[in-house]
Amino acid sequence: MPESHLQPLGPKIRRQRRRLGLTLDELSSRVGISKPYLSLIETGRIANPPRDEKLRRLEQILGFAEKELLTHAHLQKTPEDVRALLENLLEHKNAANAATTDRAPNDLSSALHEFVTKNNQRETQLPVLKDDLVLQLRIA
Repeated sequence: MPESHLQPLGPKIRRQRRRLGLTLDELSSRVGISKPYLSLIETGRIANPPRDEKLRRLEQILGFAEKELLTHAHLQKTPEDVRALLENLLEHKNAANAATTDRAPNDLSSALHEFVTKNNQRETQLPVLKDDLVLQLRIA
C-alpha cells in the first residue's frame, strides 16, 4: 500500500526528521519533548500518540501538511476493524477513480455513503465512526 493516512505515525516522523538532517536531540528540543519520548514515538513503543499540541509542532518543524500528523494520531487510536473499513473504502475509491472520470467523493462521509449505497447495505450495520475522524480524514 502506498504511503497513506493508515500507516504508523512514528516511522513517518522518523523518515522526515532524517530527510531534514535533524537529530533526536535537535527535534526534541525544538518541539519541547524529551529525547527518550521522541524515540518512543518514532519506534511506535508508546500506547497513545502525543497530544495534539505536540503533533502540531512536529508538523510545523518537519514540514508536514496541516493536520497530517493529527489525522495519523487519530487513526492510530481507531479500532482495527474501523481501520480495515477505511482501507476498504480507500481501495474502492481508488478503483472508482481509475474506472471513471466522474467526480469521486473527497471526504470520508461521502465515501462511506457511496460505499453503503453501492453495496446495498444499511448504514446502521457498519461500525460507527467518531465525528472528528469523519471530519478530519480527507481522501486524496
